[in-house]
Amino acid sequence: MTGVSRCAIAAAATALLCASPARGEPAPSSARVLSLHITRAGETTVASCTLIARDEAAGAVNLYFVTAARMFVSDNERIPPVGAVIVDGAGRHLVIGPDDVIVPAGTLVDLALLRATVAASDLSPQALAFESPAPYDAFTISGVAADGHPIDVAQIVRFRSTLLAVGDRDVSQLAGCVGAAAIVPAGTFGVVTTCEPRKPPVVTLLAPAQAFLQRHIRALRSATTSP
Repeated sequence: MTGVSRCAIAAAATALLCASPARGEPAPSSARVLSLHITRAGETTVASCTLIARDEAAGAVNLYFVTAARMFVSDNERIPPVGAVIVDGAGRHLVIGPDDVIVPAGTLVDLALLRATVAASDLSPQALAFESPAPYDAFTISGVAADGHPIDVAQIVRFRSTLLAVGDRDVSQLAGCVGAAAIVPAGTFGVVTTCEPRKPPVVTLLAPAQAFLQRHIRALRSATTSP
């Protein structure tokens, strides 16, 4: 490759990759991303969460969202939030109880699973892609703008490991960018777990957490997903 500059990525990575034209186009967004408000000790943190599954129960619907585990843990200890509420632009108000915040134990995967049980819901998750894009491939981060409307940010994979991928531009235009969806045409492959102004976002991959997700979500045990 010629005319390519080296790009330092401030992330949990052991190597640097060179920028290159993306293979393919970013996926159009259809991910279901909602604002997440976590209140603890009188302070509220705004993030996002991504709907990855739903299943029907007797007279109810279980909705399953993922976000960053770091929103609920510190020094490997669970910190129960006073309240965790998911709100979207359509006026939904879904309360997540303390027992419905599930963090995998003994793992480096920075994912938390949130469960909301409602009488009925018109929300449908996008397909999951347990195969993540390769370096230099295009993908899209889908989140919520400050005005509550959905917004997509095109990205190129600058680095990928077994646990995470790193994009190529900041996502400061997203409100509460932690928890936003990372998607390719096949579906959601991860969620943003680190994002800082003027720095590329870090995406935690869903693939390493596949067994954890299937253990807690009945619908995923029988669903057909990407390999």
